[in-house]
Amino acid sequence: MKRTTPALLLLALAPLSAHADGWTGTGELGLALARGNAESDTVNAKVELKQEDERWLYQVDAAALRASGEVDVVLDDGSIGRDKVTNASRWQLGGKAGYKYTDRMYFFGSARYDNDDFAPYEWQAIVSVGVGYKFVEDDRTKFTGEVGPGWRRTQPIDQLVATPAPPRLVEQDAESDAVLRGTLSYEHKLTDTTTIVDAFLVESGSDNTFIQNDLGVQVQMSERLALKAGL
Repeated sequence: MKRTTPALLLLALAPLSAHADGWTGTGELGLALARGNAESDTVNAKVELKQEDERWLYQVDAAALRASGEVDVVLDDGSIGRDKVTNASRWQLGGKAGYKYTDRMYFFGSARYDNDDFAPYEWQAIVSVGVGYKFVEDDRTKFTGEVGPGWRRTQPIDQLVATPAPPRLVEQDAESDAVLRGTLSYEHKLTDTTTIVDAFLVESGSDNTFIQNDLGVQVQMSERLALKAGL
């Protein structure tokens, strides 16, 4: 199964201030509106909290995406009109805890839950363990990779069966499979105010492979506010 998320236009990024006990975080809110012969609205939001000390690192994140657009519909009088429908609705939660074995290498456990109304599944949840390594860690560039085994639980959507008549929905049982999970995280300051960021995730099992890549360029506007364009 392959699934592609459409490009998101302008995003506004507002880093949060540091919290007690070393917690820091960022928040993103994006909005794309199109008006003219056809209308479309896209809203997305993301929150990420992190904490790191000499031995432990923690991360919690949440994200949501919702989009709607106009489609042609047949009206009661038989004419063709336009109606607005939702064409994307997704939210996800994730978390990770890691123990630093050395300054660059750490062991971790992670969990992720994904709910997508327009995917072949109602929801999927995955837990995994593994090892991470910081390949580059300096003032301008950060490059980290993770790999490890995991276990995925997926609830497929109900299937429409047309024969024998009448058509009916058949409930599907939840499925489980072992996966290999890998991530790459890259961040590089092009200038003092411009940074390119990329986060790559792959969860590969025997039946399907889930791949997600978030690429963006952010320009710092002030100490707490930046603009970000992402794909």
